[in-house]
Order: sequence, then structure tokens, then C-alpha cells
Amino acid sequence: MTYGEIKNAIENGDYDAYTDRVDVSMEISLFEYGIIRNPETNECIFNKYLTNEEPDDDEQIELNYVNVSLTDVRDYLIEDTCQGFFSYIGSDLKTELERLDNNNLSHIINSINSYDGWFNN
Repeated sequence: MTYGEIKNAIENGDYDAYTDRVDVSMEISLFEYGIIRNPETNECIFNKYLTNEEPDDDEQIELNYVNVSLTDVRDYLIEDTCQGFFSYIGSDLKTELERLDNNNLSHIINSINSYDGWFNN
């Protein structure tokens, strides 16, 4: 897809169900943070083309569609191999498990992907 096509889809409401975002703005979540998520279907859309400047309308943008559920995030957090992740985000397992909310997972998914790309391979 091109940036112009994605922009038109956003304006037409094609992504309105993706209410789980890192930022209130769909565009900022998708193009600066690289993630939006539909909490009803668990579908995440990841964008590897991150920028804080608006691309040209004909710029090709590769979107990656991955289902990420609350259980997937919980399972990742309780794995012994991810203990370095808590140092990376300055938190601990107990705190992060208490914060888990299916309607607001984009932040932790984004942090996990920044740490090791687990959900966006």
C-alpha cells in the first residue's frame, strides 16, 4: 500500500475498530510508534516505516498484520528468558501483569517489540 492509500483508509474509517493505540491519533500511533490494535479481534497492524515527518502519498508502506492477544503478552512476560525486558522498561513482572488490559495492550506490545521484536517478526 502507499501512504496515500493508508491515509484515505484512515479518513474513510476503515481502521476505526483499532482503538488500542499508543497515541490518541491513529496516524501518530501507526507512523511514529508503528502499531495499532483491534482489541476485539486481537489483530495488530505493525508499520516498519517509522517517521515523524509525513511521507509522500506515493511512498510504499509495508504493513504487517499479526494477532496478539492478552494471553500472548502474559505468556511473553512470564517466560524466564525475558527478564532483561523488565530492566529495559524499568519495571517488574508483578507490576506489568497487574497493568495488563485487553483494551490497552499497544504500549506493552510496542515496548516488547522495541526490546526484541518478538511480535513483529
